[in-house]
Amino acid sequence: MFVEDCYCLGFVHKAQGIAGELVIKTEIEPSEDNITQWESIFLSIDGILVPFFIETIGLKSPNLLVLKLEDINNEVEARKLRSLEVYIDKNVFKAESNALGFVRWLNFEVMDTTFGRVGVLEDVQEFPSQLMLHVKSEDNRRHLIPANEDWLVKVDEDKNIIEMQLPEGLLNLNN
Repeated sequence: MFVEDCYCLGFVHKAQGIAGELVIKTEIEPSEDNITQWESIFLSIDGILVPFFIETIGLKSPNLLVLKLEDINNEVEARKLRSLEVYIDKNVFKAESNALGFVRWLNFEVMDTTFGRVGVLEDVQEFPSQLMLHVKSEDNRRHLIPANEDWLVKVDEDKNIIEMQLPEGLLNLNN
């Protein structure tokens, strides 16, 4: 498996308990229904994605997962994995909700059909009523763009480009 075939979920935050469970700090807020369907994850060890099968998984809080991996059977083994990046296959991740789809595109170039290059998608923040895209332009201006799927024209995952048709004046709101 290659990094470009996966999404980075976050990192191993710490070991939990004596049985080798791990606490994973995630960039997303996955649902309990979706994570129970995950069979494996990948840990980046010395730049190589190493697969691990999941024995058990659950939510500790919205951004913390607790999971037990096969062949990690004690606290000492689990501690060795601390701070490693955690990845999941894109095909598995695509089953997540559409709102989380934008998280998959972090560091993609955001283009507007009229304005042209807007900047790089740096973060996705969930508010009670709206998901917001944080885009940083070349001149270090920051744009907050509502994650409205009606404005999404296309996503080119090979070229890492998100093409949107933004309402006139939206990019001037943050000036």
